[in-house]
Amino acid sequence: MTRERILCVDDDPIMLFAIEKDLRGKFPVVTALSGEQALSLLKDQGPFGVIMADMLMPEMNGVELLAQAQQVSPNTVRIMLTGDEDKQTAAEAINEGRIFRFYQNHARRRS
Repeated sequence: MTRERILCVDDDPIMLFAIEKDLRGKFPVVTALSGEQALSLLKDQGPFGVIMADMLMPEMNGVELLAQAQQVSPNTVRIMLTGDEDKQTAAEAINEGRIFRFYQNHARRRS
């Protein structure tokens, strides 16, 4: 059975390293530091089985990224990563990004 690759997107390289380390040996992981980089990887190196994107990123937030990712790669499962507890953020992610899961990372709350 072929293992699906996961595209992890976060503007924080330390968080990307932690996610990659956690998934090492379970799934092949490709990382991107921005939404633009992630979309480029989807177009040039896709398909990916899953894209996991942080909500709070400069220039393009996670909702915007996942909405565009759905257009580029409709069969890729989309997951939102965030420390934000705002229900409006969750609703936007689900409705606009058509995400599969909303993962709240309590260890990563930003003030």
